Amino acid sequence: MKPRAHKIPSDIFVWSGKYQVGIARVDRQHKKLVALINSLARKLADQADAEALMEVFDDLASYANYHFRTEENLMQEWKIDPEFQSVHCDSHASFVEEVTKARLSVRNNPQQMSTKTLTFLSRWLIFHILGTDMRMANEIFALERGLTPQEARSRAVEKASDAHEVLLQAMSELYESLAARTQDLVLANRHLKEEIAFHQRAEAQLRKLSLAVEHSPVSTFITNADGIFEYVNPKFVEVTGYTMDELAGKTPRILKAGDMPDATYAEFWRSIAGKSEWFGEFHNCRKNGDLYWGKTSVTPIADAQGRITHYLTIQEDVTERKLTEEKLNRSHAQLLTSLSERQEQSKDIALLNETSALLQTCVTADEVYCALAQMAAGLALGVGGALAVGGEDSSTFRTVAAWGCGPKLADTFCTDDCWALRRGQAHVVEVPANSLVCGHFTARPEVPYLCLPLVVQGKIVGLLNIAAAPNPDAAQWTRLAQVGAALGNMVKLALTNIRLTAAMGNRATKA
Repeated sequence: MKPRAHKIPSDIFVWSGKYQVGIARVDRQHKKLVALINSLARKLADQADAEALMEVFDDLASYANYHFRTEENLMQEWKIDPEFQSVHCDSHASFVEEVTKARLSVRNNPQQMSTKTLTFLSRWLIFHILGTDMRMANEIFALERGLTPQEARSRAVEKASDAHEVLLQAMSELYESLAARTQDLVLANRHLKEEIAFHQRAEAQLRKLSLAVEHSPVSTFITNADGIFEYVNPKFVEVTGYTMDELAGKTPRILKAGDMPDATYAEFWRSIAGKSEWFGEFHNCRKNGDLYWGKTSVTPIADAQGRITHYLTIQEDVTERKLTEEKLNRSHAQLLTSLSERQEQSKDIALLNETSALLQTCVTADEVYCALAQMAAGLALGVGGALAVGGEDSSTFRTVAAWGCGPKLADTFCTDDCWALRRGQAHVVEVPANSLVCGHFTARPEVPYLCLPLVVQGKIVGLLNIAAAPNPDAAQWTRLAQVGAALGNMVKLALTNIRLTAAMGNRATKA
């Protein structure tokens, strides 16, 4: 980046609205820190002596300590994520340490030392405001709105990943300002230019060298501008069966299952050729011929001249979710066919659709359980029921929701307490007095009931218990089984989506 022909600006850090985190006292203190850094820049531009520079460093260290105490008190007050607090406080310490070190060294070589420190402090403050402090503020705002600490942390991490472009823009503006100052900053400018070119030319290279990508739970691969594979991570090899050696000289067309509409590929190429990120789903084929669905994002990477040099693709195997959706759709179709034969059952159709829509908007498992209990009661699903979910070892189940006035399930019970869980299939008890009754009730049931295991990929993850009205006929049993199965599939789909969303959030954070 060439120096500007006009007078070199003395302020290198221009305060604007993008640096406001939304907490008034924190924003005021950030603005003061920016003013002190700009004061240091002006002293350097005016060739100030060591004493004048040391005075600025004293002011900067003093005010930084005051600001950091404010933030650390805020984090303690709102009980912010302890791990994040520790990293945040370490960052504060590094800033004060750098300022102190610079003050001690400025007397020997004031211009060189202060220029180096100015570069560090400016860059540090941008990452501090747009990264850590914005993350802290978003978690506080979430807690103010009544979210749980875990939900607040998730919301803050999600918003932090969205601020990546703003951070890059701010860094780019800083680099331009530093590059325009003076020939004495040539070495620092060269480093800064290389750093920003690094972001613009190959963000994929960052991912390639990152341990997070190597151990990512989602497939990541990089191609050149012609679509030729240049890098795949271990998860990609695990999912597709292809190694990097086998992909040499090949493009992602090797994964095509051949059943996607041409319009999908046309829209995909139109988007990435226009340098826009593309999101969607591809039906792919593994090396062994098995098909799978990949939830995909493709990001074009451009060089300093705006030419696309690489494409970064992140893909998550969502076959389980798609199969669950298909199973749910089939279950809906079968149920709707049955219910349409009897006009009086039309209410079930509307309520099931409403339940499905409600469950898909849930963002936590607890919300799913509460929504299920509410809608199950409205569906008149017998006289009552309950939902239990499996623990980590799959041998212990915990009751998480209940409705109506049916027999009560124990708070926790083991697999052997339920005939449905033992056998891995529905267990119907028409006459409790002389039938095999499950042992997970707090008292022996006096009404007929149905236990339905919830199975995902061959693993039992939950149990749906439905208490029937006295003396149900065959049609009533059929309805309980159909509606219960539909509800079970809805719960599985909602929990799967929540898990996938959390996994994508973790991946974005690591990246």
